Amino acid sequence: MICTSSRSEHYATSYSVTGSQQVRRVHRDIVYCFALFVICTSSGGVILGFGSFSSKFKEAQLLSADDLNVVFNVGFQLLTFFTLMWSCLHDSIGPRAVGTAGMALAAAGNLVIALAAHAEIRNVYLYAAAYGLVGGGGNGAFIAAFHFASLFNAQGVRCATLSAGFNVAGYVYLLLNIRSLSLEVFFYGATAFTVLLGVGICRIYPDTPYARGDVAVLSPWPRCCGRRARERGSLTRCGTEVWQALRRASPALQTIRYWGFCFTFGWGALVMQWAGGAVGSSLLFPDAEEYYLEWADPLITNATFLISPIVGAIIDRSGFRFPGLLVLASAIALVGVLWTGGSIMQWPALVLMLILGAAVYTIQFAYLTMAFPNEMYSGLLTVSICELLGFIAWPTLAVIKPFGADPSVGNFLLMLVPSTLLLAWPLWLQAEDDKSLIEQGIVGANRANKAGGAVGSGSQTVGGADTAAGPGESDIAPSAQGSTLSSLEYVCQAVTTFAGEEATPPICEIRRAGKLHEPKSTAGQTARREEVSASSPLA
Repeated sequence: MICTSSRSEHYATSYSVTGSQQVRRVHRDIVYCFALFVICTSSGGVILGFGSFSSKFKEAQLLSADDLNVVFNVGFQLLTFFTLMWSCLHDSIGPRAVGTAGMALAAAGNLVIALAAHAEIRNVYLYAAAYGLVGGGGNGAFIAAFHFASLFNAQGVRCATLSAGFNVAGYVYLLLNIRSLSLEVFFYGATAFTVLLGVGICRIYPDTPYARGDVAVLSPWPRCCGRRARERGSLTRCGTEVWQALRRASPALQTIRYWGFCFTFGWGALVMQWAGGAVGSSLLFPDAEEYYLEWADPLITNATFLISPIVGAIIDRSGFRFPGLLVLASAIALVGVLWTGGSIMQWPALVLMLILGAAVYTIQFAYLTMAFPNEMYSGLLTVSICELLGFIAWPTLAVIKPFGADPSVGNFLLMLVPSTLLLAWPLWLQAEDDKSLIEQGIVGANRANKAGGAVGSGSQTVGGADTAAGPGESDIAPSAQGSTLSSLEYVCQAVTTFAGEEATPPICEIRRAGKLHEPKSTAGQTARREEVSASSPLA
């Protein structure tokens, strides 16, 4: 989901040493743990802890349940929009710029909420925009973090950990359940915290994504008018390359199976967005106890890391029909549970929201990576469709309310009927494609044997020296040209390696071995390693 732009120029210039300025090496575990800490505390996932946020605002009598529903839906929309934007800008302006800009927006969102709460402002759209800045800005650091896994031989587990950190961030708002902690104090503190993280990102995140074989370094402080600042890729070029790549990918995107998947994913995400806002704001289950919103909602619905490995294992064994059915079945069951209402349905609703969230995003990453060669661009289009469908939740159902406020029979039917019709994708459209994937050895019990010839022998070239993968490390041979994986390929590794190395889809192994979609070698990448080694005091 990242556009490429003048990658060879980036590698050639990003880590050059000029004058008395030296590049300082740092242990890779330090930079990785810092990125993980940023994701777990300030990524876009923080806004998923909506139950605690909603309860605190109702306690302060600043917003009503209807208002809070708008806040969540607008925030979720902005989160999706900013994810799309950061994905496009990542390779054009670099991870450091994306992460720092994201933290600046998140800090601004936190500050607006703090000031508005302190002044007891009751403008719903002010809070909604600020909530979206917190989530969307935080996702800049999330998108810009996955390349840190390239510093390690065993990338899969580290990518899986980074991915899981997104939902862990939803637990941050549990601090709002502390009665003595006011809204303004919490968000003033969050503002200062994100500013400090932004400063750290500016120093630790690199200008160019790390590639296999690179060493971790502390980035020099940016200079607004220096040569390094002028040599970044242009935004116009980035947009042009996205458009050209979409045109190249158009034959694959014209298949009915892609659109079946795309709308299944988009509609599943929409049901999750609508349910999250309606339950979290207490429009549904209004008689629930306080602990239901304050603790149960954020704790249960954000535990997707417990379900994602199971969904990934099912995909590896049998393809996408059963996971697709799981997405739609959980969406249909969730609508039915919410429609039934009553205290007895409160807990099944949270469990179904958990299952739906895990299935939706696991199937998104895996399907795009395994079924389409131009995954980053079909991924951008998928996120765009998700963004458009999100407007059904807001402003249609949250503000215009054509069927009335929740709980509304019209809203339930609107969520239920398309979910039922979309069953055609896993039951019919995807059936033949799953057979094809099994025959090709991409999924199924015999996939490891069929892919054996395409996978490296286990030795890898790092910095010019051959080294064998150690115990517990991935035995995937990197590209001879030292290619850089896209962030979506990282997520492919993250999803599939939960089930173990033996469960890795062969298409991922082939791509890692340099057999598919391999960028050309860049002289700058070699020069970058040599310059770092020569200039480092640790060399």
